[in-house]
Amino acid sequence: MPAPRGAIVEVTLTNGQQVSHYTKFPPGTKENPLSTEEINAKARELMVPVLGTKKAQQLIAAINDLENLSDVRELRAMISSP
Repeated sequence: MPAPRGAIVEVTLTNGQQVSHYTKFPPGTKENPLSTEEINAKARELMVPVLGTKKAQQLIAAINDLENLSDVRELRAMISSP
């Protein structure tokens, strides 16, 4: 059963015209999943202020290539603050 996250956005423009848009399945729901690139961008946006650009990029790259990580403990250094 889909999650009830759809929404109608209605806007009245300065000229009085009204426009609306209905999104049944917003991005990020199982019915409309984000692409790897979109997930990476969202993760980067959240992590850079905490970890810095370099560590955030390293962590994203490591997670995207997790099957080739020799030891998951390598991630520990990447998630600590600069």
